[in-house]
Amino acid sequence: GLSGSAILTEPLMLMFHESWAAILIALSLALRRDGKWVASAVAGFAAVMIRETAIAYVLGMAVLALLGGKRREALGWAAIVPVFAAYLAWHAAQAVAVALPNDLRSPGWIGLGGWSFYLSSTHLTTALASFPKWTAAILVPLAWFGWAGLRSALGLRTVATIAGYGLVMMIFARPDNFYWGLLTAPVLI
Repeated sequence: GLSGSAILTEPLMLMFHESWAAILIALSLALRRDGKWVASAVAGFAAVMIRETAIAYVLGMAVLALLGGKRREALGWAAIVPVFAAYLAWHAAQAVAVALPNDLRSPGWIGLGGWSFYLSSTHLTTALASFPKWTAAILVPLAWFGWAGLRSALGLRTVATIAGYGLVMMIFARPDNFYWGLLTAPVLI
């Protein structure tokens, strides 16, 4: 985790909300234990309040808790969603109130950059940035396999998080969304 967080020493990366949400996601993963998930959920909620894309992590944690037969934990994670949705609706209403007809519009979210975009983003947003680009093609899959081989709740939740965000990046991220790689940097490399 420390090497993945090393990129936060780069002043430019500190300006991305994803950097701060990523630290909270990593903390949430580290805090979560069977029967002791509240502090983890609080960290997950804080991540969502910093960067809305962290809602994918919260939803993933709810699903994994449900699949693991932990209904109370699943409900706790799921309770974050309507609170966040209410905040997001309020925020959207505030933004619409000040938007002008000629303001720039989002070009959409289907980038279809695939595996190469994911590797490139991971290279740029982790300590791998100090090494040649090809190192990401070797070390990123090894990190995935390492987490998958952990055979624990932490391993399962971490690999689900990095694989989930990886898939989202491969499909939805535009070329200028490389910084989404920051969301898993602290736990990936």
